[in-house]
Amino acid sequence: MDGAFIGLLTGGVIVLSGLLLLWRPDLMSPFIFMSKTELDKVDLKPAGKKACIVLVVTGVICAAANWFLSVSGHADAGIVVMVLSIVIGGIVLLLLMRKYDRNTSAWRYRFTIIFMALFFFVVGAMLLLWSRPNVIEVNDGKIVISGNYGIEIPLDEIRMVEMLDCLPEIEARTNGIGMEYVQKGNFRLEGIGACRLYVNLKYSPFVHIVTAGAGHIFFNTEDSVMTKELYDRIRLEIM
Repeated sequence: MDGAFIGLLTGGVIVLSGLLLLWRPDLMSPFIFMSKTELDKVDLKPAGKKACIVLVVTGVICAAANWFLSVSGHADAGIVVMVLSIVIGGIVLLLLMRKYDRNTSAWRYRFTIIFMALFFFVVGAMLLLWSRPNVIEVNDGKIVISGNYGIEIPLDEIRMVEMLDCLPEIEARTNGIGMEYVQKGNFRLEGIGACRLYVNLKYSPFVHIVTAGAGHIFFNTEDSVMTKELYDRIRLEIM
């Protein structure tokens, strides 16, 4: 999925959540877990208005910052800013909501803040990990692609290798990771069909390999010289 689209979708959901809380502030955590007696000690109407403002601002910042960084070629930074804006906005929201809660216990707020921070830290770390390029090496008679959806390709199984300036159009992602320019895993390409991708669409060229077992495989690196060196070495090894 396109990184800019992820940011816009996430920001839109946050904005809509803020508008929902303006109407139903009792749905907000930790209010949703309170008993009727505890809710009577919460100023729900002003809390809902503040929650709406915080979430709308957070959603707009999340979407705008992620979109700007993604389209300018900094998808990793866009993910970091998006996650940080959500965490900071959530913490600000919970601290503000505490002001409208006359109940003496504050454990719900502390628990929610800790859980939210840990959750988005894990999500952000996973997104950054997925966006990292695969390590591609030619060693001991095989191509080793390490990292997400890694694979080992024996050189004696390669039937054809070529270098392409452009990748065929991606028709579908069947089981893989699609983040802005980074595409890893199983896809379908126009004119090719099922294949495996280990590419960053921002950089060219691309190496296309056809094997007896794994079928079509495409890969590249962020360094065009390194990609060409890998292609030359594979071509010489299979001649």
